[in-house]
Order: sequence, then structure tokens, then C-alpha cells
Amino acid sequence: MRTCEGKVEYVVFCLVSGNKYFELDGVNLAMKIFRESDNIYDAVDSVVEHGVAVLAGTTTIAERHGRAIIARLKPYEDVAPHLSHEDVPNSGGLYYVYDCNRFSCGDEKLKALIEMVDSRIG
Repeated sequence: MRTCEGKVEYVVFCLVSGNKYFELDGVNLAMKIFRESDNIYDAVDSVVEHGVAVLAGTTTIAERHGRAIIARLKPYEDVAPHLSHEDVPNSGGLYYVYDCNRFSCGDEKLKALIEMVDSRIG
């Protein structure tokens, strides 16, 4: 997280090229949909730092990738990862791993975040 004179300037969701930037509750986020071919620890870091990692691929690929991310999150006792799916207009649906300690099931901010990813990427 970068700060400027005590104010949050932006939160880096993931540090990779090709990200799209947008604002949620006054915070600028850089979003990426993680592919199975990406470094899995980038997705793990995203869940640890920001509470969510959005996954690319078909149901089979996204679920396998999500389970692999969850397995690598086991050492983090303060993270309660969960694999979920959100129906979205552009992609039809996106899978994501989120931290239940940061977002509750059906959390409107989480849903808005997933919908923004869908609308701006893809």
C-alpha cells in the first residue's frame, strides 16, 4: 500500500503488467485475473494482502487453480480461504478465492469488485 501524507494513494492488487485501474470506495485498485499459467504465489499474495484473487478459465481449470491456491494458503492462520463463483454479464461467470475473514459470503463490496473486474477486463 502506498501512502501520501498519511492518505492512501492506491492499493496495489497485484504487481504485473496489463492491469486495469479503477476505484472502489475511494481506493484505486489494480486488478488482474490470474491464469493457471501465472505464478501461483502472485495469486496467494493477492489473497493474503487484499482478500481476493480472481481466476481465469473454465470451471475445471478455475476450480483446480483455486484449490491449488487454497492449499498454498494453509500456512497463513489468519486467512480463511474460500473458492466461490459469481455470475457476471460479460464473462458469464468468474471464479475467485477470497478470505472469509475479510469478506462475508454475499458481501456487496466483494460482489462489486468482481463485477468491476468483469466489466473492465475481458
